[in-house]
Amino acid sequence: MLRCMHMDLTILIGLQASGKSAFYRARLAATHVQVSKDRMGYNRHKERRQQELVTAALAVGRSVVVDNTNPTAEERTPLIALGHACGATVVGYLFQSCHHYLAGKITLATAPITSGCARLFCSSNVRSIPCLSINR
Repeated sequence: MLRCMHMDLTILIGLQASGKSAFYRARLAATHVQVSKDRMGYNRHKERRQQELVTAALAVGRSVVVDNTNPTAEERTPLIALGHACGATVVGYLFQSCHHYLAGKITLATAPITSGCARLFCSSNVRSIPCLSINR
């Protein structure tokens, strides 16, 4: 009997601490491989490594979640193209957050606020809302 594999490439989009990883753990961990630049340590070529990990998982028929901020269309476009090239259905989830809530969440953390806060607001300024035309 021929068995067809269905694969998804799921792209999580949102600011740091907006719930992307928690969503992955609660909803997708049982069926998807997680690829996150946060888990790559000090790899100097994180973008290339991310592409390699996504390709390797899709090549063996595994669904993948890319769990990064993915704030701009320019960052998402290569992932979408890769997913389509591997025959995967590409799905995106947008996590919207309140800046004041996130800033308070970071302030309450034990780590001092330094560049993390700047990255948070920098990412929020360049984030572009995904449009349906990108997934064609």
